[in-house]
Amino acid sequence: MNWQRLVVVLKAPVRYFVRCLAVTGVLLVLPDPWLAKLHLSGVMGEYGVYIGIAFVASVCVLAVEGAQWLVEKVRENRREAKRLRRILEAIENLDEEERAVLREFSVQGRNCISLPITHPTVANLVTKGILEKVGPYSEKSVAGWLRSVRVTQDAGEMLLPMFLGFPEGVVNDKAIEQMRQFRPDFMREVEDHHQVMHRL
Repeated sequence: MNWQRLVVVLKAPVRYFVRCLAVTGVLLVLPDPWLAKLHLSGVMGEYGVYIGIAFVASVCVLAVEGAQWLVEKVRENRREAKRLRRILEAIENLDEEERAVLREFSVQGRNCISLPITHPTVANLVTKGILEKVGPYSEKSVAGWLRSVRVTQDAGEMLLPMFLGFPEGVVNDKAIEQMRQFRPDFMREVEDHHQVMHRL
């Protein structure tokens, strides 16, 4: 047996095995009268054994491919679940500086805000999967390199007001006004930068 040729065949795209399975399966299940009408009786008589082998081989290859896909899907789901658990644990254990940074989205009333991406607190929130960078541009300021960021979709679904230290776990005008006195230290520098550079 030419093993190299067999290896080449087994490496063929899955779609070829699907087609082979369909063709050989039809030939194997068609009754003799139908084969006679289609002038395929001779083909089955001469190559029936090979057609049967091709059918079984296709079934085996597709079964293995299906099992591998299923295993990879299970692993992928487990990795995703683990990643989401890490984000939730990070949110449940936010320190005061991290809470202050995340409250800025409510204080400013925006989904996307400018923060010093090199600041340790901001950088940690990005690393934890809670914040993500938006766009490729950054600006140098006294507070550090400013970059547009937003809360990731996954973190946004978990970030309840109680995790951010809002009084009574409610975000309203009164609560936001109370939290203004606990804004991150660098926000004054960020706002001064925007006032000078962008005339905001």
